[in-house]
Amino acid sequence: MSWILARFREAFTENVGLKLFALAASIILFSLVHGAEDAQRSVFVDIVAILPAADSDRILVSELPDRVRVSLRGSRSLLNSIRREELDAIQVDLTDTDLSYYYIEPESFELPVGVEIVQLAPASIPLHYAERAEREIPVEAVINGEPGDGLSLSEPVVEPAQVLINGPKPEIDARQFIRTEALNIRGLGAGNYERIVRLDPAPAHASYPNGGSVTVRFQVVPERDERTLAGLEIVPVGPAARVRPTTIDVVVRGAPELIAGIDPDRLVPWVDSASEELSLGGTRPLIVELRGLPSDVEVVSIEPTEVLVTRVPGSATPRPISAPVPTGPAP
Repeated sequence: MSWILARFREAFTENVGLKLFALAASIILFSLVHGAEDAQRSVFVDIVAILPAADSDRILVSELPDRVRVSLRGSRSLLNSIRREELDAIQVDLTDTDLSYYYIEPESFELPVGVEIVQLAPASIPLHYAERAEREIPVEAVINGEPGDGLSLSEPVVEPAQVLINGPKPEIDARQFIRTEALNIRGLGAGNYERIVRLDPAPAHASYPNGGSVTVRFQVVPERDERTLAGLEIVPVGPAARVRPTTIDVVVRGAPELIAGIDPDRLVPWVDSASEELSLGGTRPLIVELRGLPSDVEVVSIEPTEVLVTRVPGSATPRPISAPVPTGPAP
């Protein structure tokens, strides 16, 4: 047994230097042969598109790939030396709006000598152009939430009220308005507010030449209710007169508690029958005034605003107001 072990030891230790040299040479020779073998590899190269100028009458509306896959063939060592980040992006000139396809040429790529392109994907890009349009479109403010208790929001004012949009004519013509991103007013107290709000993103292939934001101004005010008071009888103030029609409808607005407390019987719609317009006789239209509203209540509308008044012949003395006149602002 010891004899066998001694023979094994001699086999590994005899001429060690020569054996190590032979092993290293074998490894080097294998690497050279293996590296010289043909192989294939795919890399991705970025695409930079040169689009038609902004003042062109046509605009590209087709989707473009952001990179192209390049399948390469060459020696393994050359392929392994190619780094994706070292490959320059290729420029795709799409300024000719008469093109239907753009063909990617292999000559567009800078590759080491000995490496050839086997396949490009995509090898061509379909192109679709549309007529360019530009117009101003109204802006609609989008409000989210409610202000604090007992408060309400006034009508928001958008500045500018219209924004310029540029893009494909079919998409621009179809737009009736442009919305803003949602403006949150949840829990706001009474006061005047101003916010800069971004517009919703422009449609595909369109843009806002003057910027994508607007200013929205609004007020948060005490809550106000409206109420319609129908059939209020008109009273001539002055000489006796006939009125047609004899009643009006009034819409008023104010704080809920004030609106609820209005007694229609204490309101006095009146016309001035002593007006000089009636001194010549005949019938004249006169504006209807209203007396008896609390000072913090506003008149939204009076319907009709004018009535026909005819002075009664022979009447010259003022006629007292027949309805009670509550405390309120003078006519």
